[in-house]
Amino acid sequence: MQNKSSNTLTNKILLIFCLSISLVNEVYSQSIDEFFKALPDEYVNNLTMENREELLTENTFYPSDNDENYIQIYRVAESTNDYIKINMSFETGQRGFNTFELKKWSLNTGDHLFGISRVAGTPVEFVQANLSFFTFNDDTLIKAQTNIPADLSLVNFAKPNTPDQLLQEYAQYISLTVTFKEEENDIIWRIHENMGGSDLDTSWLEGNAIKYIWNGKNFVKNGYIQYP
Repeated sequence: MQNKSSNTLTNKILLIFCLSISLVNEVYSQSIDEFFKALPDEYVNNLTMENREELLTENTFYPSDNDENYIQIYRVAESTNDYIKINMSFETGQRGFNTFELKKWSLNTGDHLFGISRVAGTPVEFVQANLSFFTFNDDTLIKAQTNIPADLSLVNFAKPNTPDQLLQEYAQYISLTVTFKEEENDIIWRIHENMGGSDLDTSWLEGNAIKYIWNGKNFVKNGYIQYP
């Protein structure tokens, strides 16, 4: 009788141990770091797996083809369990930059949605170079569809019947990009005013940003806001 009880207890402990290991593996495989490393190279400026591992470990990475006239550096600017922000810039005076944001959202099903945003250009003119969403299970990335527009134009921010002339004039001085919220689950499409834009009348704008709220299944447009 004692042997039977002992075997039952041993089996229970073994089952709990196996379930714990399985849960740890599942959580780890769906971490934001693993998502970053699983992305195809073209989503991250052709950084290799080894490059990305070094960047995550050291918080900085210098490409091997740098020379004294061209020093490019990648830095982890912010990092949490659900969010990573990476900046690429130059230490040799070139003005180009890339900003990567990676974010994880929890689905009602218990799975996760992952997103990557890349903004590229110079401080006075930049674009939303990429915006993509994925599910990520068993080390497999699958493209996901969301309600977030892949791109927007200035007309999406304008009040009805705004004259085309106003849109065209203002469009010369702005950039439109996406911002993932580090501590929230919202996504913002926003207007950035470049040099000269602040001198123009913008009373015809509904707002300088459009907010999308995560509901556990998809993103829902929440309306116009004034972004700082």
